[in-house]
Amino acid sequence: MKKKIAHNLCIMFVIIISTELIACGKANTGKEIDTLADAKTDLYKSAAELEANAMVVVRVEKTEEEENVIKDVGVPYTYYGYTKSMVEVKEVMKNLSEQSIEIGDNIQILENQFFYTDEEGTKVTCHVNHYKMMEPGNEYILYLKYSKEDEWFAILSGVFGKIPISEDEELVFPSSKVTFLDGQPQQDGDDSYEKKIMEKIREESLEQYKKD
Repeated sequence: MKKKIAHNLCIMFVIIISTELIACGKANTGKEIDTLADAKTDLYKSAAELEANAMVVVRVEKTEEEENVIKDVGVPYTYYGYTKSMVEVKEVMKNLSEQSIEIGDNIQILENQFFYTDEEGTKVTCHVNHYKMMEPGNEYILYLKYSKEDEWFAILSGVFGKIPISEDEELVFPSSKVTFLDGQPQQDGDDSYEKKIMEKIREESLEQYKKD
């Protein structure tokens, strides 16, 4: 979906673990839209690469608890942010984080999606690199790094390290639902590359960590 929306767009990189976030700009029409924020990130092409670079590999269930965090960068109508989500650990496959992680524990995960409401009441949801947040009640395999400073776990690459166990769940936020802002290259909306890699990683992950 293409829709031109006047906005004042300023780019700002925010380093979180190994992922850089780009701020989303202002949208001034409509009630609720989804848009994209680009980011420079590490690229992993297989479950083996993710596992080798992850501090933690767990199977989790997303809870209802989450906190949307937005930051005002000092430029009108320009924000960056993320969501802090709580998940319940169902299985621990790897843990080199020096943090105790047991089955039944709740741990906090940084997700690369956030929303804000502009001055005209439009809810703008920003999906970083097509990231789609975990859904409450659904299970995932997560490849993680731990931030001692922030006391949260971050998904490896910000995108590829989150694997839905249900094959019915979308792997990335679909391009068909994206509203492109003025000045935003439309090629950024092509999610075919991310989907192809994540389909391969999901297949490999489910085979590697399939439940008995």
